[in-house]
Amino acid sequence: MADLKTRMAQVATTKSAEPFRTTEKLHRHRISLDLEDASYEALKVDAFDKRVALVELLRALVEEWRADPELQTRTYRRLGR
Repeated sequence: MADLKTRMAQVATTKSAEPFRTTEKLHRHRISLDLEDASYEALKVDAFDKRVALVELLRALVEEWRADPELQTRTYRRLGR
């Protein structure tokens, strides 16, 4: 765990090379997302390894979902809808 904290501190001081950005100027809305420990750790570690902020990763995932009807279908299927 100490190694992860050290790595996270390094990333906190380093900006990602190519951060995800939308082409539109948008008003942002804050949401709360509760995740199980395993899901949170997987996202956090992967974002850290790729040197992006976790919030950038989540925003990019939402944009991918919006642009991909097949991903939307799989997502709703997972939810039983």
